[in-house]
Amino acid sequence: MPSSLSRAMTDSTNGATGSQEWSFSVADGKGKVSMATAGSGYTALLNSVNTTTSDLSFDVSMDKAATGGGQYVSAIGRNVTGAGFYSAKVRILSTGAVQVYLLKTVGGTETIFSSQTVSGLTYAAGDTLKLRLQVTGNGTTALKVKLWSTGSEPTAWTLSTTDTTAALQAAGAVGVSTYVSGSSTNLPIVYSFDNLVVPAP
Repeated sequence: MPSSLSRAMTDSTNGATGSQEWSFSVADGKGKVSMATAGSGYTALLNSVNTTTSDLSFDVSMDKAATGGGQYVSAIGRNVTGAGFYSAKVRILSTGAVQVYLLKTVGGTETIFSSQTVSGLTYAAGDTLKLRLQVTGNGTTALKVKLWSTGSEPTAWTLSTTDTTAALQAAGAVGVSTYVSGSSTNLPIVYSFDNLVVPAP
């Protein structure tokens, strides 16, 4: 677990510490986020990264199977302070099916560009998912995401799109986020993050 991500996760205030919705720790070289409350989310941003050319990848696993409306994890490829962000969101359903989305969030409103249920990928507790998100450009921004589980990184991107939303055509930070649905029943759920890489642009 890179120390920069560890610090970002530890220092993140995107959770309700008073009600203990989440907690962060480092164990076995991995950053671990324990989600204790249904319908809660957690976000950590690497604000030391400020770029219009990001290439973010990481491994993530969850210690329990999804229930209710599922479990979510996102890669944030560009967070523009005060405006919004581009991200790739992964949803694990109670059936084990895995969905991936490319989206933007502006003014608190989420807009999905494209989505896909990943063929041949079924998630079980403790499995590792590998996520890579590229967000590049200014004026017209290109977004590409890959999601896989085992073996070598696939050549083809799972989803891709472009966007020209003016408020997001600026440099921003990268980060990760988690969310458990309001109907989840097997809490707490521990997300383990490893091998986070953000190459220099």
